[in-house]
Amino acid sequence: MLIVYCDKCGVRVDEADLRSGAASKSGDTHTLCAKCTAENAPARAPHRTGTLRTVSAAPPAAAPSARTSKAVARTQARPEHETVRAASVSGQLRATTSARTAAGPSSQTRIIVAGVFAGVGLAVLVGALAMKRSAPSSAAAAKTERQPTKPADPAPPQRDAATGGTPAGSTRPPATAPITTPDASSKPATEPAPPQQPDRAQKVAREMEDVRSLAGASRLEAAKAYFRDNPDDPFTYHDKLQDVIRTYRSTPAGAEAAKLAAELKLPDDSEPPPDEAAWQQAVNLLPLIDPQKDAVAGSWKTEGDKLTIQSAPMARLEIPYEPPEEYDFRVTFARQSGNEDVNQLLAHAGRAFFWSMGCEKNTAFGFEQVDGANAFANRTAVRQDPAVENGRVYTSLVQVRKHVVRAWLDGKLIRELRTNYKNLGMRKDWALRRDSVLGLGAHQSTVVFQSIQLREVAGKGRPAR
Repeated sequence: MLIVYCDKCGVRVDEADLRSGAASKSGDTHTLCAKCTAENAPARAPHRTGTLRTVSAAPPAAAPSARTSKAVARTQARPEHETVRAASVSGQLRATTSARTAAGPSSQTRIIVAGVFAGVGLAVLVGALAMKRSAPSSAAAAKTERQPTKPADPAPPQRDAATGGTPAGSTRPPATAPITTPDASSKPATEPAPPQQPDRAQKVAREMEDVRSLAGASRLEAAKAYFRDNPDDPFTYHDKLQDVIRTYRSTPAGAEAAKLAAELKLPDDSEPPPDEAAWQQAVNLLPLIDPQKDAVAGSWKTEGDKLTIQSAPMARLEIPYEPPEEYDFRVTFARQSGNEDVNQLLAHAGRAFFWSMGCEKNTAFGFEQVDGANAFANRTAVRQDPAVENGRVYTSLVQVRKHVVRAWLDGKLIRELRTNYKNLGMRKDWALRRDSVLGLGAHQSTVVFQSIQLREVAGKGRPAR
């Protein structure tokens, strides 16, 4: 007995309609009742008859349950189009279930076949592994069979018990020296080290030392040449030798410079600062100054017997006086504000230079320029922090002599420079209108000068206006 439902409307299809052709069935899943077959007659394909499979041992249909009866009642109560849609879905589900039931035996057959093939493959794999493991043993056995049998060593000859010698009729094998094989312990403990290459750092250090030696020799030769051209200036020559000694001490040039400096005889021209009695004949320069005429940069003014400069960059003023060949230039001042230098502008034989106090942000003293370098960067620089204190009154004295220039502050010698003045110069931003006159200067500081004096030592100075 075959029970199928229409795939379109869900109505049970009578087996008699299928046999008579009123209903149609395509394959195992697509079935139409007699009504739907008639409606689709123009569009369906030509009817193919097939053998119907009858379920002979199907159990009797069970009585519909209460849940099924309720579902049928709801179906009957629905509108026509909903009833048709529900029937179609129900028919499709039943057809799918029938198809799965029909396909059951085929799936089981495929599973059994797959299991057989898997078992065969596993057996082949196990056999291959067993053969691979036994292969080395077979190869070793074959190798053993191919090796020739080593003859047994002949038995040693028996000694004669009576004579203790070799029995008659036998020959003693000739004595051979024992064969010794080199033992690992007989080797030297360490292999001889290959010749070491010079370390790169050592090589660079030697090259640098060679460069320093050449530079020192060049500086020493320049000092000697200076003294040959200026035999009346042993002080500058001595300073140049000292520079070579400081810079190239570990070189041959440094050693030679030290020897020459020890042999050099310098005249003793040390001179203490003059006492106050000597200043009774000094030239008072303050009345000679006219700020309106003599100021080069900055705002200068005189107030009674004092000269004041307001804070400004590179403020400077000429003192209209040409000093003699040797002189003492003394000023008394107090820096009121600022943190930069207060300067005395000097002249000797037409060359201008100056003494700086508190340069490089109030951390140094020095003469400028020396060998083209500024006061804080040349060999006359003296470091002190602070160099000058604001509000404190100082007395600065500069002694200009033929071969030396000295600077004192409050009676203390700060710096001495041996020179012929050829290596001294003036920066453009501190220059006066004339190189032959004296001057004063201050940088970014307010300064009050209370006294400005000059004492003639050798020669005669003169006013420049």
